[in-house]
Amino acid sequence: MHSNLKEKDKRYVWHPYTQMKDYATLNAPVIVKGEGFYLIDEHGNRYLDGVASMWCNVWGHTKKEIVDAIIDQVRELQHSTLFGLTNDKAVILAEMLVSIAKGMGKVFYSDNGSTAVEVALKMALQYWYNKGYSGKRIFISLENAYHGDTVGAMSVGYLEHFFKPYESMLFYVKKVPTPYMYRKHLSMSDYDYTQYCLDILEKELKDSSNDCKGNNIAGVVMESGAQIAGGGIVYPKGYQKAVRELCNKYDTLFILDEVAT
Repeated sequence: MHSNLKEKDKRYVWHPYTQMKDYATLNAPVIVKGEGFYLIDEHGNRYLDGVASMWCNVWGHTKKEIVDAIIDQVRELQHSTLFGLTNDKAVILAEMLVSIAKGMGKVFYSDNGSTAVEVALKMALQYWYNKGYSGKRIFISLENAYHGDTVGAMSVGYLEHFFKPYESMLFYVKKVPTPYMYRKHLSMSDYDYTQYCLDILEKELKDSSNDCKGNNIAGVVMESGAQIAGGGIVYPKGYQKAVRELCNKYDTLFILDEVAT
C-alpha cells in the first residue's frame, strides 16, 4: 500500500520549492506518523524534524496536551467566522498576544506568512487613504529581503533566484541596502557601515516628496531581527530601532515581518 502511495505521489503531487525532475528519481520517504521531534516513514525509519515541519510544529508531533486541546475544541466549535462575529478563543488569544507585544493594541488574524504581509501592505494603504493622503503608496524594503511568495510579498521581498520569472507581475518598491557586515568594504567599521545604510534610508524618506504634504512612502517593510532566506543576515545592535525612529521622524508606517525569524 505504501509503495503505491509513493508512486501516486510522484504522479499527482506537485511539491513546492522542489525540482520535480530530480524528485522523480529520488526514493523519497513517505511520512506516515509523527512522534515528539521525529517523523516516521512507512518502514519505521525515524527522521529528526529539524525544521519543525517548516516552523509549523515547534511544540513537537502528537504531544498529548495539544492533541487533547484540539479534540476538546472540535467537540465544542470547529469554526466560526470573525466577519461581524467573534468567539471566545479569538478574544483570549488576542489578549495574550497584545500583552507580550509591547506597544501593540490590536490583533488581525491571517492565514500564513505571505498573506500576513499582503494584509499589512493593504492596511498601510488604507490607513493613509482614510487620513486623506492617498498619494502615500510607495513602499521601501531592504535588499536581500524575503517576505513570501504572493505578488505583494514578492514585490517587497524580491530575491532574484526565487522570483525572476515573475518580475513582470511585481509592483515598484524602493530598495535600500542591508547592513550585511560580511559584504562591507574593509575600510569601514561596523558602525560606519550601519550608519551608511541608515543614511540611504533617510535620504529616500526625505527625497520622496508628495506635493508638499510630506513623503509618498506608505511604509518601510523589513524582517525582524535578521534576514533568513537572504543569507542568515543578523542586523547589528540598534539598527532596527534606528529604522523605527526614522519612520517616526518622517511620518511613515513601520512593518515588521517575523514569520521566518
